[in-house]
Amino acid sequence: MMSSKKRLVGMAGAAAAALLATVAPATSASASTGSVQPQAYGWHYMKTESPNSLCLSYVPSPQQLTMGSCGATQNQWSTYNNGDGSFTIYANVSVNACLDADATNMRAGGRVQVWACNGQPQQKWFPEYIYGGIIWHNGLNRGLVLDANNDGVQSPATWGDRVQLWTRNAWQNQIWNN
Repeated sequence: MMSSKKRLVGMAGAAAAALLATVAPATSASASTGSVQPQAYGWHYMKTESPNSLCLSYVPSPQQLTMGSCGATQNQWSTYNNGDGSFTIYANVSVNACLDADATNMRAGGRVQVWACNGQPQQKWFPEYIYGGIIWHNGLNRGLVLDANNDGVQSPATWGDRVQLWTRNAWQNQIWNN
C-alpha cells in the first residue's frame, strides 16, 4: 500500500507531469538502449506496437479492458515505481484504481481488470524493454504478460481486442509504448 507521503508526492508529480506534457513528450528514452521507459506519475496512454494507434481502454460496463481510441480520460494510465523492479499501473477512472490480473484465473487467456489498489503481486508489473517498447510481466506469474488478444495471430492489435494475460511471445500485441 502506498503511504500518504508517497501518495502526496505522487499527486504533486502528476500535476507537474501534466503541466510539462504540453512542452515535453510523454515518454523518455534511455540513451544506452534507446528504449521507452515507464513514466513515473503523469497520465499517459498505453499503446501497442501497432500501426493503427490503439490504446489500452477501460470499459466500465461491462467492466473490461479492450483496445480502443486514445482520446478518453478513462484510457489514461500512470505508472509508479515500487522500488523493487516492479511498477503499479494506476487507472485514471477513480481514486485508488489499479491494473490487476485476476488472481483466480492466472493462465494464458486470464482476465486483466481494473481493481482497488491493494499492493498484491497481481498488481505489480515488471517491465522488459524490447524493440523500443515494454512487455509488462505480471508479478504473480512472470511468465504471463499484458496482451491485446488477437486470436493467436501474429499481427497488430485491432479495435475491440480484449486485453488479457498471455504467455510471452514478443508479438506486436504484447509490446507497449507510453
